[in-house]
Amino acid sequence: MSTTSDSEFSTDVINKLLKHFQEPEHSGVQYRRNELRDLPSVKLPTEYVVRRNRFSTQPMNRPPKVCFGYGIFFKDLFLYACRHPGVFKEASTSPADLLSVRSRQMRRYYLEGICLLARMHLSTVLECPQLLDVPIQSASVDYELAIALYDNYSIHKFEEKRRRSEILARLKEELEIPEAEQAMWFIEN
Repeated sequence: MSTTSDSEFSTDVINKLLKHFQEPEHSGVQYRRNELRDLPSVKLPTEYVVRRNRFSTQPMNRPPKVCFGYGIFFKDLFLYACRHPGVFKEASTSPADLLSVRSRQMRRYYLEGICLLARMHLSTVLECPQLLDVPIQSASVDYELAIALYDNYSIHKFEEKRRRSEILARLKEELEIPEAEQAMWFIEN
């Protein structure tokens, strides 16, 4: 595919490609909690806490994997890629080139690849190599995935709280996540 130019990133081209993504938009806090222990949650419920010594005595009794970050849509990663043309340059394509792909399934496949490159670019920009994009499951949110800093099994390896707060603030800014959104714990799919 060709190199990129400003006309290839026109609003019209981008809007046509956005039709391939899920419709829900960020609308402030998008979750409803029935109980304090429901996920997503700002605090990690005790049943999901990983205790290192517990595995030696009860290896089959491990908690499900949950991750901490922001719930997003693939559309958010695509829009991030559109704001950073270097992502498309790395993929040797442009939004206009993607529109010329005839098969809707192939176009969706290419768009998912662009989203993966966008997440890798975001990880580099934030200097956070362990940044995860994780499919999540929850009946109480509409998100497709979470951009997570860590999960309940790797939380002990993460750096100090100041660094975590800095990365979360930059992540919110880079992905244009509304101010009302909070980083939360999500059950991984």
